[in-house]
Amino acid sequence: HEPMLQASFGEGFYRLDPGLMFQETAWHTTAGEERFNRNDPETARQLLEDAGYDGTPVRFMTTQEYQDHYNTSIVAQQQLEEAGFVVDLQTYDWATVVERRADPEAWDVFTTGISFKPDPVQLVILQLCSWPGWWCSDDSQALLDQLSSESEFEARFEIWEQLQENFYTEVPMIKVGEEAPIVAKAARVRGLSTQSQLGPILWNAWIEE
Repeated sequence: HEPMLQASFGEGFYRLDPGLMFQETAWHTTAGEERFNRNDPETARQLLEDAGYDGTPVRFMTTQEYQDHYNTSIVAQQQLEEAGFVVDLQTYDWATVVERRADPEAWDVFTTGISFKPDPVQLVILQLCSWPGWWCSDDSQALLDQLSSESEFEARFEIWEQLQENFYTEVPMIKVGEEAPIVAKAARVRGLSTQSQLGPILWNAWIEE
């Protein structure tokens, strides 16, 4: 994963972490970490051979409107081809990617980014059976239903750990890593939070005259 992150964000502006929720949140867990970033091309080639891959091109959608998406795709293509896949990299504008990804017959892989949410049930990837990729799992759906109905944090966290474990065993998608965005401020701005979440937190911030 690291070459993809280096190409996309540059040294010092990414983090390798298996958690689907950030380390800075109470929801962070390393459940399933043994399957994160395996970096084992020999095993990949063997699994491909065992699966009887016939050389059918993998249709890989990406966009240059988000440069990190495109750079990730270029490195991923190289790695997939080294493992033995034939990759048909298809570059579209982002609106076309969003339109095409709704059609399961139009693609095999696409790159995207998942934004921070304060509660795991709000993650778009947990719209099971409805978000592109269509992670359909009776076991994971049952866990998600429990997570949505339970109110005690300790009980919810145990459920969340099981759900993240399922993410790494069922492999509906692959987490590559985390971006560290840059937030710049003038010296006279005071009280600005270091947690940017979906954007700068401006409440309780002020300008010192």
